[in-house]
Amino acid sequence: MIIHSRVPNRPDGQCARRRVFRLGFCALIAILPSAVLSATEADDPAWRNFQHGLGQPALIGANADHPLAASSYRPVPAPAPGLINREKFQLGSQLFHEGRLSSGNSVACITCHAGGLIGADRRPVSTGVAGAQGTMNALSVSNAGFNFRQFWDGRAVTLEEQALLPIQNDVEMANSLDSVLQFLRSDAAYNRQFRAVYPDGVTILNMADAIAHFQRSHFIWIDTPFQRYLAGDQGALGEQALRGLRRFNEIGCPSCHNGINLGGNSYQKLGAVIPYYPVRHRADIADTGVMTRSGREQDRYVFRVPGLHGVATTSPYFHDGSVATLHSAIEEMARYELGLEPDPADMADIAAFLNTLGDFTDNSRAAVTGDAGAADGDRARNKPVPAPPVSHAQAYLVSISAIEDAEAGLVYEMERIHSGEVAHFDFLQFQHREMIRHARALLHPPSALEASLREQLVVAAQALSAPVYKLEWLIADFLRAEAMLDIYTARQRETAIGTFIEDAGNTQERLKHYGQLSASAMEGITSTDIRRPAGQLRLLYNGARTH
Repeated sequence: MIIHSRVPNRPDGQCARRRVFRLGFCALIAILPSAVLSATEADDPAWRNFQHGLGQPALIGANADHPLAASSYRPVPAPAPGLINREKFQLGSQLFHEGRLSSGNSVACITCHAGGLIGADRRPVSTGVAGAQGTMNALSVSNAGFNFRQFWDGRAVTLEEQALLPIQNDVEMANSLDSVLQFLRSDAAYNRQFRAVYPDGVTILNMADAIAHFQRSHFIWIDTPFQRYLAGDQGALGEQALRGLRRFNEIGCPSCHNGINLGGNSYQKLGAVIPYYPVRHRADIADTGVMTRSGREQDRYVFRVPGLHGVATTSPYFHDGSVATLHSAIEEMARYELGLEPDPADMADIAAFLNTLGDFTDNSRAAVTGDAGAADGDRARNKPVPAPPVSHAQAYLVSISAIEDAEAGLVYEMERIHSGEVAHFDFLQFQHREMIRHARALLHPPSALEASLREQLVVAAQALSAPVYKLEWLIADFLRAEAMLDIYTARQRETAIGTFIEDAGNTQERLKHYGQLSASAMEGITSTDIRRPAGQLRLLYNGARTH
């Protein structure tokens, strides 16, 4: 089997080791955001909101115990029978296909994310209500639950958030959440369906949860030639595809396209080595990228890296849908992201490999949820999976503890990436996702506390959330630097046969520059004061419980 691992970016290939508590998949694993509540306060809105905020452990950390867990790629988890809620799945499917969620009753989620096209629509930009044209290419929702964030600019952390934003977008479904809520509550059939799944019936959060559950369970591809290859079937890839995989690895593609989704786990610049703008295109407002959220000039033309499962079917390519064919997309990436003049034979081989990641003629989809991978992740980290808390009060303390220990987990995963021990970015992003979901849950303290104390806890939780969210940009800087270190390291390998573009810069100077950026980002993470506001929240909460 062709296995790809990162070349260490430090001279000695080592990094400082420390014994740390790694978050793994949290103790609240069995308490899902809309499961039938097992706590005594099952009808308590504060407890329900806590669970909605907490959500599920991010799927990006799944299969952490697989033999390939530290290499660039590992398989998507196998199906987990019995962990799909049939009623919720059916409700989510109906909502996903429901045109009445749009203002004109004409556009549904399925309009832009068709199952037969691997959750995309094969248009440069999508068409919304009244023929409105979008500004960005619709990303595939296939395996989207394994991404660290959603949308090209990462503005939605979870699938639940992602489900709500198109409804409110003027060029997509052009509706309001209030109107959607009114429609659902006025429909007798929907009321019955929601009540069968959720104790509180029709709410916007429950709607988002049902749609996300359907997406996680339905838009999963687990039986493609490449998946079978990762599972040990040496005959799953043909000779040309194997050559393509080898060249994909050698020229540096896994610098960005790594992990369980072969992407979807970092932000990277379009034109990382050779400027894409204005050399290839003249930029407009849709090309601003992550800068629209961060406000940082360094994030101009930076986008979330798309995953590659099913990529052969999801043309046209790039954020603006400007590249028509897979071959053209590969050539553009080689030139502007890697600084290589594309070799026709290599490009054809790489295309053959990418076709093994699934296409719309392969109907071997199976439903799988991330709940199974979660417990496996804890075992992989040699941590027992504890029984979930049975009350809001217990769950609140667990989330505080998780936040307090989170910084060490982040630093540990950054060190593993920088040393070359881990050849992907999934586990680092998983650590941050854990921090975010616990921080969100902590915004909803137990209703049993006095109102004034609950207000103080909310203020303290907000003070904690702010630095947790800001970590997104330090992690982004670190992973961008690490990707560039890997790209320029690949240029020094004997196997990196190809013609380098002169404008790509001096390799040694670039390695020094990106090494400094990586170290600076790591220093920023270690100096982030997360434990202080978490400790203050704990003291406040313990004091509130004694009243």
